[in-house]
Amino acid sequence: MNLTILGVPSSIGARNMGTERAPGALRSAGLFQGLEASGHSVVDAGDQEMTPYVPDDSPSHRKCKNLEGVIRVVRLLSQRVESVLREKRIPLVLGGDCTVALGSLAGAVRARGEMGLAYFDRDAELNTPQSTPSGILDGMVIAHLLGRGEPALALPEGGTPLLRPGKLALVGVERLDPQEVPFYEALPALRIPGPEVWRMGGAKAAEEVLARLASGEERFWIHCDLDVLDGSEIPAVDFPAPGGISLVQMEVILARLTGAAGFTGLEITNFNPDKDPDGAAARRVVDLLRGGLAPEGPQA
Repeated sequence: MNLTILGVPSSIGARNMGTERAPGALRSAGLFQGLEASGHSVVDAGDQEMTPYVPDDSPSHRKCKNLEGVIRVVRLLSQRVESVLREKRIPLVLGGDCTVALGSLAGAVRARGEMGLAYFDRDAELNTPQSTPSGILDGMVIAHLLGRGEPALALPEGGTPLLRPGKLALVGVERLDPQEVPFYEALPALRIPGPEVWRMGGAKAAEEVLARLASGEERFWIHCDLDVLDGSEIPAVDFPAPGGISLVQMEVILARLTGAAGFTGLEITNFNPDKDPDGAAARRVVDLLRGGLAPEGPQA
């Protein structure tokens, strides 16, 4: 696979620091060398400017913390993703908090047209500025992708949402705020909660995602928030929890998705090196990507 690594060292959309150091930690754990050894052609395009979380106590930002910083990060990332895709390479985005998905999908849509989204995350991220109890934009990503929320993020392409609900697969969700539940239950999206992934197995879960997102000539992007994984295997995330998808299952899922026609790009988010003092979790993430990225790339 012809991969281009795009580092997004940002935690500006989150509620604490740490994830801005993820791109550097994954490189130090041997990501570049590991991918090359697995048969990929890899270009490392470097990092954007580091943009760590800072407290935002402005009364005008009570419902959209650090909005200007998030906008800067996602706009630059959208340009980088678009450029990589126009070079006929596949972006591997290293976040960063989950708001990077807003930039990735914007760039992918500009370069390739309508995009499906396989979103692996323990949280639904369906809050809006109207419903959020915290104002943390990291908890509003899916709502903004669907066009609900702050217009600069929700409608970046001249008034058109980046994502249609029917082109969304939410996989691994187990945590919802009460105000998110009605929105979640009404979504005409594919929804596979974490316990259901365990029941059906990784291969079957991947097939269901592909049946929804990649029939015919349709394209899709993959977002993987590492907190979707079992916290006993990857504890180095902001909010680890037991259960979740196992590393073995996720490797099976990614290998099937990244080898399918229509696969366009992948992002990894929410890795926090501050919670990985010996680097063991970073090495597991590198191994996951080595095993989960199909070397031959998308196949017709």
